Amino acid sequence: MEKHLRTIRTAISDLESQPSRQDRAHADLVQALCEAMAAQVPPADAAAAANMSLSELFNTLRKRS
Repeated sequence: MEKHLRTIRTAISDLESQPSRQDRAHADLVQALCEAMAAQVPPADAAAAANMSLSELFNTLRKRS
């Protein structure tokens, strides 16, 4: 589970710190969140790792391309 949370934290850090790579970082974040959900990481833990609320997490997953 910790591996997935680290991946989410890395993705959110990239998303926040490199605006020029925002689209790719967002795709990486969505992928990391999906993998965490598939690995049964609790949504609250994944949301916290991404500095998101639960509603933000679910909205992000719903809007994935």
